Amino acid sequence: METVAAIKTLIQQLAQSTDQFGRAEINDALRELQYSLETPFDTVMRMSLDNLWPVLMALPDFLAERKYPDIVDAKDTAFQKAFNTDQDCFHWLATQPTRIANFKVLLTDERTPNFLSTFPLEKELGSWSAEPEKALFVDIGGGMGHACIRLREKYPNQPGRVILQDLPPVLQAAQATQPLSGIESMPHNFHTPQPVQGAS
Repeated sequence: METVAAIKTLIQQLAQSTDQFGRAEINDALRELQYSLETPFDTVMRMSLDNLWPVLMALPDFLAERKYPDIVDAKDTAFQKAFNTDQDCFHWLATQPTRIANFKVLLTDERTPNFLSTFPLEKELGSWSAEPEKALFVDIGGGMGHACIRLREKYPNQPGRVILQDLPPVLQAAQATQPLSGIESMPHNFHTPQPVQGAS
């Protein structure tokens, strides 16, 4: 703990000897350090406060202003009111480096139960045999590809296409983060018609 106290003293000295821009830089660095030390649960809680609460707070006024309609447009929701944007949630998130980094932590947390631990894939497939061009699994809005990767790891010889669908910036981040061996990346917005038909 002496090391921590020494680091704290050093940071305080740095903050006292710099201007407001230097202090802002120190704050940003400390925030990044805090995020790197937190648990996935901490990330979930912070994401809830940062991203969900503003939308929940904006929802009553949003609905009242529009006379309580059905929400059918991803670009016309309480989210846009809360964050003062005309973009849908996922396109906006892609412009927010810290928020999207936190979102990736949630999607790739190894402690999160995955569908293969409860879903009887072999039983569901039965005698189905995939031709190479037929889709076995399509993960719509699959983020960093964690579900596709787990499926390929558990069933490396299972024929059929395993397809990861998400917005282009998300797919680019996924490919830059880890190899997606045996997985097709397909740009797709799930608010538009599904291009893959007949997946098992």
